[in-house]
Amino acid sequence: MNKILPKQLLKSRLQTLRSKEFDLEKEDSVTDYIESMLQNIGTVDSELRDDLIYSAFAKWITDGRISADDMLHIKNTILDRYISDLE
Repeated sequence: MNKILPKQLLKSRLQTLRSKEFDLEKEDSVTDYIESMLQNIGTVDSELRDDLIYSAFAKWITDGRISADDMLHIKNTILDRYISDLE
């Protein structure tokens, strides 16, 4: 996958994953979703943001599914996109 999914497709896939407690199929990878989730983490769609993106990240982080390199990428992306806007 590794491309940015359209918002509605991301939402649909994450809704399906939520029904499975965010457990991925064997052919899927957390890294397949990271960029699309980061692209939409600031959305005003509260279901997508709070119930799907934040919840998926929380589950995958606590389960150790996100690598250290991906965690660093997530942190840097959020800081670059959202925190720098506050300065």
